[in-house]
Amino acid sequence: MKVSVDGVSINYHDAGTGEPVILLHGSGPGVSAAENWSRTLDVLADRGFRAIAPDVVGFGDSDRPEGFQYDARGWAESIRGFMSALDLGSAHLVGNSMGGRIALTLAGATPHLVRSLTLMGVRAPSVPPAAGLGKVRGYEPSLENMRSLLTDYFVVDPAVVTDEVVTRRYEASTRPGEHEHYRRMFSYPGANDLPLSDDDLRSLAVRTLIVHGREDKVIPVDHTYAMAALIPDVVSVVVSGCGHWVQVEQADMFESQLTAFLRGYGDAGESARARQSAGTV
Repeated sequence: MKVSVDGVSINYHDAGTGEPVILLHGSGPGVSAAENWSRTLDVLADRGFRAIAPDVVGFGDSDRPEGFQYDARGWAESIRGFMSALDLGSAHLVGNSMGGRIALTLAGATPHLVRSLTLMGVRAPSVPPAAGLGKVRGYEPSLENMRSLLTDYFVVDPAVVTDEVVTRRYEASTRPGEHEHYRRMFSYPGANDLPLSDDDLRSLAVRTLIVHGREDKVIPVDHTYAMAALIPDVVSVVVSGCGHWVQVEQADMFESQLTAFLRGYGDAGESARARQSAGTV
């Protein structure tokens, strides 16, 4: 499906009925909403939610307009317009990597539109980037380079990265003009940054779940430790034996954590506070 936001066509997937959950993908070469969220869309729809996964402007089958502000602020404003175009009101936001930066930026600017935040592998403002992010940005198109990038930096278990995944991502990364566009997007100043300060995180007025792979080489787990120390209403889950793709590499665990958090029944935050008051944390 497609919708126009300020004259820009945004492609999206829409499954299920119930409270809206917007799934925001990351920024690796050849990425799209379907690549990040195909399984999660179906699971959330089966569990009583309306799951919506857009191709962020500049990715997948959405437009790639010249002059667009390709950074977290520009993308967050685009998602705000997307939510308005679909007449969603407020929604839960779930963001992987770059998608988490977009979700955090939107929540900081317009908290009334965000029912909750779930973040995976997201940069903190005061933690410097790791070498792994440079490897993602420096990708040069070939099947071998795509396989190496995905198996060496995105996951712990290389068996998760099938030949089909490698081929799809490689082919998406070599569409006419795609690689040049990808490099241009991330040459913008601040394109890889979270445009929020530590003080902004301290005042964040949105309930937040952070899930992070302990062995993440793209955005190391130190970023989650830093954010979890600042966000007022937060639950953080660190997953062993897992890299940057928690929703893929540890899908069952991620879906269970996410579903409980979204439902608010046996809510992770309430459970944590109850254990703390009982002296068991």
